[in-house]
Amino acid sequence: MTSSKICAKHLSRRDEQRMNAMKSAQPGTLAASFHDTLATVAQQHQVVEARLGLGYMAVVLNNGAVGLAYTFRHETNASCTAFEGLDGIAGCSALRLLGMLGSADRLEAGLGLATVNALTQHEPREELCGDIVELLDLRASDHVGMVGHFAPVALRLAERVKELTVFERIDAPTATMRPAAEAAATLPHCDIALITATTLINHSIDELLSAAQHCREVVILGASTPLSPLLFAGTPVTMLSGVQVRDTAALLRVISEGGGMRRFSRHVAKLGVRLSA
Repeated sequence: MTSSKICAKHLSRRDEQRMNAMKSAQPGTLAASFHDTLATVAQQHQVVEARLGLGYMAVVLNNGAVGLAYTFRHETNASCTAFEGLDGIAGCSALRLLGMLGSADRLEAGLGLATVNALTQHEPREELCGDIVELLDLRASDHVGMVGHFAPVALRLAERVKELTVFERIDAPTATMRPAAEAAATLPHCDIALITATTLINHSIDELLSAAQHCREVVILGASTPLSPLLFAGTPVTMLSGVQVRDTAALLRVISEGGGMRRFSRHVAKLGVRLSA
């Protein structure tokens, strides 16, 4: 059987799989909770367009809201060289993309998270402007666990706290980082946990939040972060650090050209949102 026939076979069952996508999200997980919380509002919006770039992806809704998410371009289950998503994303209900958040395919889950971010972009909230390091309650005696290497943040944290442990997707420890697999065992011993929002895409977020439940500060950070206190109610999260899109056209151009945060940073505003105790 040729690859084109294999693709056609998969695509013929694709829409049915999308409608049942949340079956892959276990009850009680954040993916399932996000879907339940946003399903009603998602039904009221359509997707105008979606851009799947090399570094990030974006979803634009009919109300002008834009949501971003990181692109795990090397971790897709697609059997073809092209994305096997919905046959025509533009014009479909936001609910259909929201359902992808529970998918085991990283591209699909990324589209789901980008949709979450678009749906919550205009949500009322008290926004904090400034660098995340300045917004945190840091103490000289703190041990900070950082899941995902945010180099500029790590450099500043190292100057302010007693110990900083960075966890990344590496097979063996290096002089500055530990394998991500060790994070869940270390976070219970940390005072502050900084967790990349990409863990919402690879579905490791639930285990990490459970491990960090006794930390004084638990922060979800990165351009993929949903800036919605409502979505994280009942979790150990104390702060969200993400971005608000300021120039949609410029942002989409950068994404289409394969650019990442370094290039589109001037088209977004970095914001923090403090969750109520």
